Amino acid sequence: MFANIQLSRYGTETSGQFAQFAEAYIVSSETPMITVGTVSFPSRRDNTVYLRTGHLNYLLEVDNASASAVFTIFDTTPESSFELSKAEHRLAVAVVDEAGYVVGTHRAVRLPGGEDFDDEATMAWVLARARAQADRHLDVVAIDISEIPHNAEFRIETTTRRPVPRE
Repeated sequence: MFANIQLSRYGTETSGQFAQFAEAYIVSSETPMITVGTVSFPSRRDNTVYLRTGHLNYLLEVDNASASAVFTIFDTTPESSFELSKAEHRLAVAVVDEAGYVVGTHRAVRLPGGEDFDDEATMAWVLARARAQADRHLDVVAIDISEIPHNAEFRIETTTRRPVPRE
């Protein structure tokens, strides 16, 4: 398969001495990793890969800014039909602080022919990565993206663990 991810929008939210960045990259089974404690991080970050695999992670990391990314996957096998594929399994996760403010999100999607993933294991992986990079208590919540208006800011109500509009 041929896969690509591109940073499609970048905007700053703060000014001054805070570092601002956005980075979009792909992690596959062939990406070299560095392990710190129990969390693994890629030692190389590619935005284009051409390989045979059933599993890819598209990552968008943002600090003190807002950003979005667009990704594509092309099946280059002789059997490919070059049609848009519908997802067979989806998981959307919000990473939240104690007050329910969203500090990150993660989406996992399985396309036809791809390896299935376990929701609980995926959420544990997301939480471990988030906690390794944070200096405060964080949690993860599975969310239904269809409940959130497009481009709306939201937080997680800590008692119901459901998304609500950000005030």
